[in-house]
Amino acid sequence: MNILITNGQEDQAYLIAVALRRKANRIVMAFPEKTRESLVAPGRFSRFISARYSIPSPAKDWAKGNLEDGNSEVEEAYVKAIEKICLEEEIDVVFPSFDPDIFVLSKNKDRLAEQGILSITCSLSALEQVLDKGKTLEAARRSGFPVPNSRVVHTKQELDSALSAIKGPWIIKSRMSAHNQNLEIVQDRADAHSQFEVISQRQPGPLVQERVLGHGRQNFYMVVGKRGEVLSSFVPETIRTRPRGITNANSACITRSIVPLAQELSKLIAETGYEGFMTVQTVLDQRDGVPRLMEINPRIGNRLWQRLAVGINEPILMVEDARGEELTPLPSVPDGIHIVDPIYDIRHLADLLIRFIPHRVLRLAGRTPKTDQIANQSFFEAARSMAQSYLGPQKTVYSFYVTGLLIDPVPCVIRNLKTLVGMLRIGRHFRT
Repeated sequence: MNILITNGQEDQAYLIAVALRRKANRIVMAFPEKTRESLVAPGRFSRFISARYSIPSPAKDWAKGNLEDGNSEVEEAYVKAIEKICLEEEIDVVFPSFDPDIFVLSKNKDRLAEQGILSITCSLSALEQVLDKGKTLEAARRSGFPVPNSRVVHTKQELDSALSAIKGPWIIKSRMSAHNQNLEIVQDRADAHSQFEVISQRQPGPLVQERVLGHGRQNFYMVVGKRGEVLSSFVPETIRTRPRGITNANSACITRSIVPLAQELSKLIAETGYEGFMTVQTVLDQRDGVPRLMEINPRIGNRLWQRLAVGINEPILMVEDARGEELTPLPSVPDGIHIVDPIYDIRHLADLLIRFIPHRVLRLAGRTPKTDQIANQSFFEAARSMAQSYLGPQKTVYSFYVTGLLIDPVPCVIRNLKTLVGMLRIGRHFRT
């Protein structure tokens, strides 16, 4: 089997190649042309990749909220580039790993199938339920899954109504976005109107949402089969979060067998009709400890290293299910295993130290640093948590970016350096 992985600029594209390397005869990777991220992407330097191509990106129309069935000019150029690669490389399976590509390949799934090419995507109607955050929240409400108070707004009058009905501070964000793009936290109505104008120009009909305050993150990593059955469910307990923009990212976790809101989650999956991989992202509300849904990502994200570290190979499951093959049995994972990435932890401690003194000065001056608006551990809390992970009696497993240094060294070194260099971006620490 020859596999084409798109979105080579994303870390998860490389991890998908790591996961599929024993399943595939050849792995080809496509990178969006003329992007800086593509030049230093781990997948560009991996020995697991047999060929690399630069192709047009379909993200431009997607970022505007375009969900039309037909291809735009940009999307058609992208699909033709994919078809050309598949012909030259005798590709059997195309595996997208980022929202814009997933969307375009989903609506061209039948076109590719006629050429003998299997696209690892679901139906377009089901995909729209999770790509559009407004539709996702509506599906969650119907399923009984807890959600923040939120509304989709198209006009200034609807915005004023939403601001009156929802207690601030508010989040204003595009309904179709990734990596925290087009997302702002606002404290007052004037700022809300200003951000509404900016975000609406990029993509109409943004979402206005209450800011759920809480220290915890809860992610549900699911693989849903083409008949709607859950093939894999990984719901770890997050023990450390690292600031990423104006949100927190899961940087270390503990395995556990208990699935919070299991019944509501099952109903939510059925309500969306989605198949394939999904990350259900929630924040633990500090008022009652209940996980409240933020969004569902229809992709394998860059935390794939956490599942791979305990032997849960979701990309292989997805390919086998899509091809109608016998599924590789999943390992039995005991509770209490710490899954860590030492590079993330070094970066996290450094970030906390860099921010400590100037943030203390800002707070004494009566100003709140923007990064303090998100729940975050103190330096000493994070250090204690890390000591438990690395020195405690429990089993601890490490990300491939550490264990793979001898197997595929260059990509691991590049990714680890990129993570560490991020702490030198001083401006991100001191925004107010």
